[in-house]
Amino acid sequence: MTVDQVYIRENGQIRYISFLILFRYLCYIEFGILMLILPAMVAVSISGEREKKTLDFILISMMSVRDIVVGKLASVVSLMGLMIVSSLPMMFLVFIYGGMRFGSIGMLFLCYFCTTFLVGSMGIFFSSCFRVVISILASYLSVVIIFGGDFLLGYYNYKFFLISLFNPMTTFYMLVNTITGNLAAPTLYSGIWFFIGCGVQLLLSSFLIFMSVYKVSKMTN
Repeated sequence: MTVDQVYIRENGQIRYISFLILFRYLCYIEFGILMLILPAMVAVSISGEREKKTLDFILISMMSVRDIVVGKLASVVSLMGLMIVSSLPMMFLVFIYGGMRFGSIGMLFLCYFCTTFLVGSMGIFFSSCFRVVISILASYLSVVIIFGGDFLLGYYNYKFFLISLFNPMTTFYMLVNTITGNLAAPTLYSGIWFFIGCGVQLLLSSFLIFMSVYKVSKMTN
């Protein structure tokens, strides 16, 4: 029996901190699912068509190369968005007792969108450069080394704060701990810095999509 269960049985009350902990872990689980599933789903979008010998038929269709790349990315992003939206009933449990603003949920969903967009654009870029197996490995390695390594650097040394602006893992961690009032965790982002970080990540995603379109367009030559 947990401490919260003993407290409820003895006092007949539910502590609000229990809902915040549930909310925090639910956010962590969703973010982990994005990091685990998204790279593999996107990394086979272009390279898979190339290995199945169907990419040439797509390229000679009426769609432009940009439409093909953006369409592949949008299909995966919409699927991940559906998964995130389906968790809303669980997230809204914290609103039963108040203490959290709807704007915080909006910022959280903006963070999820930036993460999905950035990781997806990375997967599209690697998929346009390599074969299926190599593109999947490159996508996962980039997530682990670049995102994980930068997160640890920013966590233990605030000198790397500006570098952490492009890292959605750092943005997400600081946002969730700020929303749930976890004062024990270091907080780098406050106010405008959160939106600056999201803007940097969207710019990086746009650049990767541009490079993906360029790589795929060279296949038609």
